[in-house]
Amino acid sequence: MDLSWLRLLTVASVVQCCLCLVAAPATTIVGAPHIHSLVPRVGSLNFTGPGNTTWICPDIQDMKEVSCTCDLPHTVRCRGYASNESTVLSLTRSLVDAQVSLLDLSVHHLLHLPDKVFNGLQLLGLVVSAAGLNDLKPRTFKGLEGTLTALGLPANNFNSVPIEALQPLTRLQRLDLSDNQLEELPSRAFPTLIQLHSLSLSGNKLRTIQPECFVKLPQMRTLNLARNMLDASQISERTLWGLHVLKELSLQKNLLKGSISPDFISGAPTLTSLDLSYNALTSISMGALKSYSKLELLDLSHNIIAVIEDHALRHLTKLQELVLSHNRVVAVSGWSLAHVPKLTTLRFADNAILAV
Repeated sequence: MDLSWLRLLTVASVVQCCLCLVAAPATTIVGAPHIHSLVPRVGSLNFTGPGNTTWICPDIQDMKEVSCTCDLPHTVRCRGYASNESTVLSLTRSLVDAQVSLLDLSVHHLLHLPDKVFNGLQLLGLVVSAAGLNDLKPRTFKGLEGTLTALGLPANNFNSVPIEALQPLTRLQRLDLSDNQLEELPSRAFPTLIQLHSLSLSGNKLRTIQPECFVKLPQMRTLNLARNMLDASQISERTLWGLHVLKELSLQKNLLKGSISPDFISGAPTLTSLDLSYNALTSISMGALKSYSKLELLDLSHNIIAVIEDHALRHLTKLQELVLSHNRVVAVSGWSLAHVPKLTTLRFADNAILAV
């Protein structure tokens, strides 16, 4: 396989997709070489960029508990175990002046991060996953205020949003707090992250979203609330107040149930993509989701929808794709799917349709 395209990646493009790449689980291939034989180790690889500039992987020594690799320019990924805070502190100190833009740490049993642990680094993207973190000190990210645009803290043990630690990161555009232990989002949970445009809170235990939780996020475009315990009452104008440009909302695998009525959920009327799949929704009522006239994609797959009332979609005149696969729909009348002149994709696989 030709991997020369890696040299064309800019640091910006690497950071832009860092949160969706680094948190992916490792895959074991039977009969394949061990992963460490496939990925260049730190200190063993040079990358030549535009203008024949060369970036050299930093040479990290005396780190018996942690193994680091370089697979992209200006990117260091470290895996291992930490017996105490000094492990990660020694690691980050060894990266000062190494021109590292993306740091991905999956260091188990870390539990805590020292104050100012990243001071001296010029990171654009940072991921600390599966480390057992349950809290962050207010000055954890000291030194990254002017550079950090993407932060991932997935698969840890946070039971509340680390508000104080996040406050200085005013340039942050992407934040991943997925697969933690969050049960409630307080009002003004992200008071200073005014440039944030993507937030993932999937895979937590969220039951409650307090009013005006997202009021200080005027640039938010993508909100992922999948795999939580939210019912429809938590998705309203009060809880989503302030999300004036939100485009994508995922409520996949929550506790949504019953009929999708005109006022089933509300708030963030700018939505163009809404995912309500893998819930317990039973029917689509006439005039459903009246607040979302700009919707282009609606995913209702993997529910128990049996009835689609006439004129159900009359408010969704801009809808282009409707996904209803894996439900219990028996019949669809001509009026059930009326009022959607722009609809180009309709998915009805795995239903019990007898008449159309």
